[in-house]
Amino acid sequence: MRDWLGDSLKLYQKVGVYWMNARRSCLLADEQGLGKTVQAICTIPSGARALVVCPAIAKQVWRDHIDRLRPDLKPVIAKGLDYVYDFTEPGTVIIANFRIIPASLTRLVGRPDMIVGDEVHYLKNLDSDRTMNAYNVCLDHSRRGGRIVFATGTPIKNTPDDLWSILTLLGQAAPTFGDRKNYMDLMGGYRAARGVNWDRKRSKDIPQIMRKVMLRREKDDVLKELPPRHYKTITVAVPGPDRELCDEALKALSDRGISLEEAIETAASNNKSIEFTMMSSVCKALANAKIKALINLVDELDPNSDSPLLVWSRHVDPIEIVGARPGWEVLHGSTSKKKRASIQHRFQRGELKGLALSIKSGGTALTLTRSNHSIFCDEEWSPADNEQAEARNHRLGQTKPVTYTRLVADHILDRRMAEIQFEKRAIVKHVIRDSSIRYES
Repeated sequence: MRDWLGDSLKLYQKVGVYWMNARRSCLLADEQGLGKTVQAICTIPSGARALVVCPAIAKQVWRDHIDRLRPDLKPVIAKGLDYVYDFTEPGTVIIANFRIIPASLTRLVGRPDMIVGDEVHYLKNLDSDRTMNAYNVCLDHSRRGGRIVFATGTPIKNTPDDLWSILTLLGQAAPTFGDRKNYMDLMGGYRAARGVNWDRKRSKDIPQIMRKVMLRREKDDVLKELPPRHYKTITVAVPGPDRELCDEALKALSDRGISLEEAIETAASNNKSIEFTMMSSVCKALANAKIKALINLVDELDPNSDSPLLVWSRHVDPIEIVGARPGWEVLHGSTSKKKRASIQHRFQRGELKGLALSIKSGGTALTLTRSNHSIFCDEEWSPADNEQAEARNHRLGQTKPVTYTRLVADHILDRRMAEIQFEKRAIVKHVIRDSSIRYES
């Protein structure tokens, strides 16, 4: 790390850079909002050639950060499936998104000295083409003695399988845990009729084992000045037709011998399953059933330009309706990159009264600290996606206490989904948060 970067980083970030620089391959798993991108950029040696792989919506963010922090590097954004990755010039940093990772190494002219993967939870499925392409590139890079740095605040999105996939790409699965059976035993996993269950007692040694390859810091540990978070839940009555639809879905699952817990778990990991189809239709109906209560809540809070609201939903209908209010904007999967950047800048300048966002599209590569109140009409299957959304306004730059209000339908299906979210967070706490190494900032 060069001296001229010293004033740009907080103490815990400098520690993160030193920690990563001491390892050939590692995982930076700091909580969202602690500046993982900045730390990863500072691990790139001056004059080194690097390949950065990140979500498409984050490519411009990476380029902007490199331009600001590292004038010695030359960031280039890769575009299209036919892009040729030319690493012949020293200091070249090519920024690609997961979808266009080259399947063939013949598209690489020269070789990078370093690979940086950002938001690598996108690579949790070892059966997907993009994950296998990334694996092939990383494997070739490791064999050549190159460095790999991965970063994500959510290394476990649904089950510990996600973390195993990330460690496999990193080349650290076997060195850290031996084989997959040992990993499953330590994580409380076992093979069952419908895949792998992870509900057995987990080994108390996991945090210590993970510290060999992963660095995790929490906001409460390193950002004492960051204001607190408060959580509220509002129960919403479910109209008769929607309640009947939920009851019918539960009966259909029961008739197939599938518990609600199994249906939610399968839907979270397989969007082609019958469980996903059934649960998605019911969850959409529940989200729409909450729209009236959502509008009433927004009316009651009456946001002004100094304290705009963020409204989140997994489904489009609630955010389209709320986002149509005067002075509001909508951001979801159809929002262009250019408009997305414009919305963020306008929001941060105080030009918007509120912003309605889909959780997956808005949960990455956005800073929305102008707001200190988020409302969740409904949530994603994975608690990690919801935490990503929460981190948009509780991060560096926030000066006010942040409130998160959740609307939960008064039906066992929605209540149980909320409970399962809590249970999943408990798994993450044991594996990830309890692996934190605490440093004073």
